[in-house]
Amino acid sequence: MAEDGDYGDAFTVPVGRGDGRSAEAWMREVFERAPAPVRAFLLVGWRAVLGLRLGPRPSPDHVLGWTVVEREHDAVRLRLESALMTARLTLRLDGGAAHWATSVSYRRGSGRVLWAVVAPIHRLMVPYLLKRAAQVSLVTTVDGQ
Repeated sequence: MAEDGDYGDAFTVPVGRGDGRSAEAWMREVFERAPAPVRAFLLVGWRAVLGLRLGPRPSPDHVLGWTVVEREHDAVRLRLESALMTARLTLRLDGGAAHWATSVSYRRGSGRVLWAVVAPIHRLMVPYLLKRAAQVSLVTTVDGQ
């Protein structure tokens, strides 16, 4: 499920023992169950700032507007496009951890400039959202629910 691009990053968080969620369920936890102000911030950024074309919400084939292009129990890949870039997100579960990878391919030079402005926010937001999803895993494991 790996993708090459002009920009890439990766983040990893531990998964609680007994967490049976699929990679897609993790991705939905990350985006669709984020606090409402965070979801609104993400949607405005994706649409208005990056110009990404979001799909319908809610939808079994989209995660907060991102198109699900590949899904397996242990891995899911999402994709969005704009006139300036193509963005891909992959979440893979392996060895007691959730591994997130971002890949962005620029279609125009202005996409590179725009992403350079947005990337620092992205690199703060993704770990925050992954840690929130991991805490759900730990609470569920501890409570046995």
